[in-house]
Amino acid sequence: MPQVTADLIKNQLDTINTEIKNSINLVNEEVEKHGRIGAENKQKLDTLTNQIQDATARILDIEQQGTSQNDINNAIKSVGAEFTDSDAFSQFAAGNNSKATFEAQNNLVIGDDATVAPDRRAGVIGGAFRRLRVLDALPTGNTGSNSIEYTRENLFTNNAAEVEEGNFAYPESNITFELVSAPVKNIGHFIYVSKQMLEDAPSVASYIDGRLRYGVEFRKDKQALTGNGTGQNVSGLFNTGNYIVLPGTTAGDDQYKNIRRAIAQVALSDYDAEVIFLNPTDCAAIDLIKTDDNAFVSANPRIQNVKTLWGLPVIETNAMTVGSFLVGSLSMAAQFTQRRGTVVEMTDADGTNFTKDIVTLKATARAAVEIYRPASLVGGLLVTPA
Repeated sequence: MPQVTADLIKNQLDTINTEIKNSINLVNEEVEKHGRIGAENKQKLDTLTNQIQDATARILDIEQQGTSQNDINNAIKSVGAEFTDSDAFSQFAAGNNSKATFEAQNNLVIGDDATVAPDRRAGVIGGAFRRLRVLDALPTGNTGSNSIEYTRENLFTNNAAEVEEGNFAYPESNITFELVSAPVKNIGHFIYVSKQMLEDAPSVASYIDGRLRYGVEFRKDKQALTGNGTGQNVSGLFNTGNYIVLPGTTAGDDQYKNIRRAIAQVALSDYDAEVIFLNPTDCAAIDLIKTDDNAFVSANPRIQNVKTLWGLPVIETNAMTVGSFLVGSLSMAAQFTQRRGTVVEMTDADGTNFTKDIVTLKATARAAVEIYRPASLVGGLLVTPA
């Protein structure tokens, strides 16, 4: 006989056990009050006893068919079975005693879903939310078009000089310009949600809304720094052509030397470096460099609150490529321009959503990066290959 049958019989025994406990309490109360057991309660106990014996017989039949002896013993040694097998019950049933006192042995009552309610926490435990640092450092603007054009200086040849009074001509200088186009790109994603969940779990729906918004902001932050400009990608600060590759490096130059040279290169282009972009992996590697006497080179870890290198604040972000860095004057270098900020829209008019009670939640934004002065940004590899 399958295990499910034994479990069913055990459940029946448990039900009978409960009824017997209740009957014992009623009998005890009746005997104390009237000095005897009433016919109704005696009949009920007899009926329950017969049910116990019937269930026990069925379990013994399962034993003969190979069911686990341990499971059968556990079923037979229920409260009801122990009661009917006890001397107290035998004496009571024979009329020798007017009161039955019984102590159950070896029975364990455990909590389950039926007896213990779970302590459910409100809301949703969220995943990781990266701190978005790039857009915080960039100047921002707005546009009403799908493309931004601007004229920037390409080359200024400054030949200004002193000349002798008389017939000597002043030297000629030259300026060239270029027209640059920064197309506005669409950034977004969507998710399907059932109408029932939106109605029944508003906290989850609110969390999904926030997650969708964060996903767009996350992508904007990464694209602003390392977007490669191909296809529908934004052309970010660290894209080829938008910054000056650090010149004059020597094989084996380390992080300290190359970052310092980049700061100098920005100054040589007549700009003032303001920030350094580093990946957390590289930032940690720099912080852990020690001198020969086992002291940290960069700073005392116990007192360092603001990350700096060569006097400049470090923007530590996963948006930066591992092994590379960028130094720049962001206030002069570029601008992040939005056609439309991040918005979340909801509709059921999407395919067969309406008939399936499904809603599409979509978060989108439209933005571009304008690179004004590439010479104010200098970057490259943190460690020059040997």
